[in-house]
Amino acid sequence: MEELAKKFKTEFVSDDLPDEKEIKDLMQWCSQFHKNNLRPSLSFRIEDGFVITANNVEPNNLSNDSLVSVINYDVYKNVFYIEGKKEPSIESIIHYLIYNTRDEINAIFNGHHDLILKNAEKLKLPITKNEQPEGTMELANEVLDILRDNDFVVIRNHGFVSLGRNMKEAGDLGIKILKKAQVLK
Repeated sequence: MEELAKKFKTEFVSDDLPDEKEIKDLMQWCSQFHKNNLRPSLSFRIEDGFVITANNVEPNNLSNDSLVSVINYDVYKNVFYIEGKKEPSIESIIHYLIYNTRDEINAIFNGHHDLILKNAEKLKLPITKNEQPEGTMELANEVLDILRDNDFVVIRNHGFVSLGRNMKEAGDLGIKILKKAQVLK
């Protein structure tokens, strides 16, 4: 696959770290996803955007500086405006577009596991039509094309997104699908 698609840029609005009360829950879910080898990129909605894990963070050593607040995204300039000290997750465009499409969704858990990818069709999970480079609008649009009212979508040859009205719903759904995929090995 060609890597011609353009990944986003980041503009730091401030170096203030997220301090929402839900951060502890997000860190616990990161730990649980990591223990299940789901390589997480997790977020939750806040009043003026969302908090998301930073790019390439080590899930075993999470702290507030492992997270950033996404305040806005300029689709035309392909720039995220964030508060924090690190680059946001490479999957931030997917999170941004889902939050803007589905008002009832307050948590998005993106993960990666070969068994889920391998067994997606057997589990009758919605799968994106085309493979696209990570961190791109093209990949995010593939997800939106099949998202509709689904709360779990497999990203072809990449990973998945698990959605919920809260972190527990998003996390429990991701773990539930993994367990079903493990049975099918």
